[in-house]
Amino acid sequence: MEYKRLRELRNCDLVAHSYYHDTFHKNFEMAHHCHPYIEIMYCRKGEFVLEIVSKSRANETKTEQIVLYEKQFVLIDAGIIHGMHVESDTPTFISNLEWKPEPHYGKDRELDGLIRLDPRAFFERFEGLRRFLHSSPGYIIALDGENVEHYLVRYINLASAQAENPTLADECNLQARLIQLLIELDKCFSNSEISTGINYIRRAQAFIKNNFNRPLTVEEISAHTGITKGYLQRLFNSHTGVSILQYLNNYRIAKCKKLLLETSLSVDEICGHVGFNNRQQLIYEFKAKTGITPTAYRNDFAKQPYRHYPPDGDYISSDVDGNPIR
Repeated sequence: MEYKRLRELRNCDLVAHSYYHDTFHKNFEMAHHCHPYIEIMYCRKGEFVLEIVSKSRANETKTEQIVLYEKQFVLIDAGIIHGMHVESDTPTFISNLEWKPEPHYGKDRELDGLIRLDPRAFFERFEGLRRFLHSSPGYIIALDGENVEHYLVRYINLASAQAENPTLADECNLQARLIQLLIELDKCFSNSEISTGINYIRRAQAFIKNNFNRPLTVEEISAHTGITKGYLQRLFNSHTGVSILQYLNNYRIAKCKKLLLETSLSVDEICGHVGFNNRQQLIYEFKAKTGITPTAYRNDFAKQPYRHYPPDGDYISSDVDGNPIR
């Protein structure tokens, strides 16, 4: 079934339809699907593989796979076939929001005069949003330059907390949050420096994933990406919130956890598998990250269950650190 893209719609409102914050683990898979909603998927921790399915002029099906890392997000238009899966050993935390375009009937003049927003016209007025509106593939991926995560979380939490019959003040508040979020999206889509930074960070992260189990230096990683050490450091710090070495150590710790839970290898043996110089360094980095030693982690958490699948419907489950959101 074909659905109208946002640029084809007239006199409609964007209404929060489905939304969640949740953690997904390795081997989780969301099958290819298509819907009439405009969707944003934001990777807040970990990484996931986005799959976009399209057809060529010769009617040949093509599936594109794109890895989204921390602080990256995708905005997907209606009618785009997509899916996702998690390959990483590290749990992936995602905030997701779907807007349903609903016909505007002009039934509340007071509300119209205060907060009426024609999303198609709004997108046309902003360079970055206009790029999404008229993109041929129907999606755009960006790196959070500053505030997208903040406004996305606020919007989702506010939408989930609204009563069945929201007051005028509730409606105004939610619409104001929507406008703030859209403006932040526009900044990311129109900022060429951020777009360029995504490619460098992706290249560095892929290099780390393929070489984490041997000694690595920031100089070697930056040389592989083709930019200076200082520039790559600034990109990592400003766009991921961690340094290159922190990202490398976090990735090694994630691999260490997997080996602790799934093998009988000693801590000394695991050192050689994950790239730490010696046992002392592994224990120090592991305890700094988790608060406990590798041996305690193996003993205390080896049988701890975790949930793979999100519940149906609109919900809020947990924050980035796993704490319940009420």
